[in-house]
Amino acid sequence: MTDRKRERPDDYFADWKEREALAEGMIPIVGRLSREKSVKCYIYGRSLVNQSVLQIMKDHRYVRQVEGNELSEFETFPVLSRLSQLDLGPAHIDVGRLAVGYFDHGQGEGLSIEEYVDREVANLIGSEGKPLEKPQDVVL
Repeated sequence: MTDRKRERPDDYFADWKEREALAEGMIPIVGRLSREKSVKCYIYGRSLVNQSVLQIMKDHRYVRQVEGNELSEFETFPVLSRLSQLDLGPAHIDVGRLAVGYFDHGQGEGLSIEEYVDREVANLIGSEGKPLEKPQDVVL
């Protein structure tokens, strides 16, 4: 993993408020992806569906334990925004791993975040992914 530490902010409170606003903006995007496209979003295995702003921020901080470097809302929000613009089929997508992958590899290849996300989820774009071709009776 490359070193992608952010510079220390001059005003920690303003930085917190910006990150909090980004987390608030993630909630409707995650909800819409879940409801309309059956795309479940995660950050390193932790679901973002039906989470509070504070829990989403804690999930970003959790990445520090896994990667040794905290994942910022500034890094994941563009990934979520791009996912919401694509015609995706049902899937489970780890937004945290996509963001870290971009900063570790995609950026070095000269790709924009949109190009990197498009490349990584190319097999999901336009897929309908119905679990069963026809309805099946279930006996309980």
